[in-house]
Amino acid sequence: MKKPPFFLALLLSCPLLLSAQTASNEADMHTFARQFMAAYNSGDHAALENMYTTDAIRIDTDGETTKGAKQIAAEHAEQLRGSNVTLLIRQNGLHWSDAEHA
Repeated sequence: MKKPPFFLALLLSCPLLLSAQTASNEADMHTFARQFMAAYNSGDHAALENMYTTDAIRIDTDGETTKGAKQIAAEHAEQLRGSNVTLLIRQNGLHWSDAEHA
């Protein structure tokens, strides 16, 4: 059975669509990282809070968890209080962890 030319064109264009989506996602991640860095460095706790969902969970290097946007933003505020810290984020790439791109 002969496959129609449309099927072949669709099959050949799939990698292009996926790479375009990845490039767009990578640009979005770069933008988000720059915005997060700017909000953190300026002490804009409201902007930081808006970058998390209400059900977000943050796990620090000691394994302690903080849940929720308000609590995470409050933790950032506490970290910044009285400190002279500058956050620098350098994103080298975007790699998906699974087939659903989660």
